[in-house]
Amino acid sequence: MNTKLFLRTITLAAVLAGCTSSNGENSPYVMPYATPEELAKRQSPVPLLPPDSSGNIVFNLQYPSGTKDGGMITSPLDKNSNFKNKYFSKYTDKNNTDWIRISLDASDQGKSPNGSSVRVELTQKTNWAFKGTHSFSYTFFGNCSNVSEAKFTVGQFLARKLPNSNGSATDRPLCRIEVEQGKIVAKIRNYYEADKVDKINGDPIEIELGKWIPSKETTIKIQTEDKKLTIFRDGEKKGSTTFTEKVRSDERNYFKAGIYYQNKDSPQIFTEIFLKNLKIE
Repeated sequence: MNTKLFLRTITLAAVLAGCTSSNGENSPYVMPYATPEELAKRQSPVPLLPPDSSGNIVFNLQYPSGTKDGGMITSPLDKNSNFKNKYFSKYTDKNNTDWIRISLDASDQGKSPNGSSVRVELTQKTNWAFKGTHSFSYTFFGNCSNVSEAKFTVGQFLARKLPNSNGSATDRPLCRIEVEQGKIVAKIRNYYEADKVDKINGDPIEIELGKWIPSKETTIKIQTEDKKLTIFRDGEKKGSTTFTEKVRSDERNYFKAGIYYQNKDSPQIFTEIFLKNLKIE
């Protein structure tokens, strides 16, 4: 093994050790993307994704193109897929538990036309409406190179595109679970119309979910019963709110999980989030 590759291997080993340590709250290291050699050793995490009743995978993967003008890439995932890349791979911890590993540098290139910054997210393929009960739950841990400044979404649900008065359309985030400078917060919005301009309140409703200790496992559940939204952390109800009549009951909603930076100045922050037990009901 040459010296350069040896040093890189040592660095990656330190990263993985930091991800599972008990004191990773303000880790000083900078985590790189996997080298081609390291990525070649990793496996696809597709078998860890939940299937529907027919055995079909219920998520697509969205990730940056890597170029400023290339936008986002969407990769359909199915049970026969062996898909992996530097953003999306499998990680097995010291207890032999398998996790979906999502990696993203905030300064990477390629975002959606309406996006404020880069993201890597698993996106639900099917739609649901505010009728009956729907929920999305998952367990995650992670780490990043600058916990005190990092702001990113780790889970959310959105309403799919509906035309506004100008004929344009954009997906509307109704609930985001955000890691924000060392804490976890649910941010909920009630929209009047399909565009993002007319809101019932200028600021989102916020539900505090407690401190984020990067290396500690946390379970999040987002649940809707008709238009009542309830957020749970580690099985404990943290808060609820009810969407107003201005949020349509027949909207086509969908869940997401991953990393979506909210730092609009794209600082030099590298984050890895590890997910397991994704469940849609």
